[in-house]
Amino acid sequence: MTTGLPRPEKIYGRFDAEGKPAGFWTSDIYPPDEDGALNAAIPAEAGEISFATWETLLGNHLARYTNGTISYVEAPPIPPPVPDVAFVEAQRANARLDDGVSAAVTVAEDVRDAVHAIPSGFTGANFAALLLQMKVMSDAFVAMLQAQAPPAPPS
Repeated sequence: MTTGLPRPEKIYGRFDAEGKPAGFWTSDIYPPDEDGALNAAIPAEAGEISFATWETLLGNHLARYTNGTISYVEAPPIPPPVPDVAFVEAQRANARLDDGVSAAVTVAEDVRDAVHAIPSGFTGANFAALLLQMKVMSDAFVAMLQAQAPPAPPS
């Protein structure tokens, strides 16, 4: 890999225990002291590395340098995406609506069946029983729909 970096005369690198780069110093930015000693800004534990090693380590965050050898570590797994709270809540609301529609259909079918069951010779004597049955079913229908409604926002 060629990065287009200028080629400094010397390159120094410091690495942690796993070989991950902890810093680089180049002789063009940190020239030797006047007496030829290593620039004081370069840590004593930094060792000299080649330009090719420097380029490789700069260009690949999975590259490690241990005992003069470059190795590569496995990339960490990509974490699962964080669920979108609004999307999850919308899915829950849709599920409540689906449940509500199914329950409403059941109640509506029960009401229909009750109305269809009214005998053709309906008299005032059966009216009280029919009225009671219709009231129970309509109360159940309203209660079911209210239970499916999303919670009211806090005030």
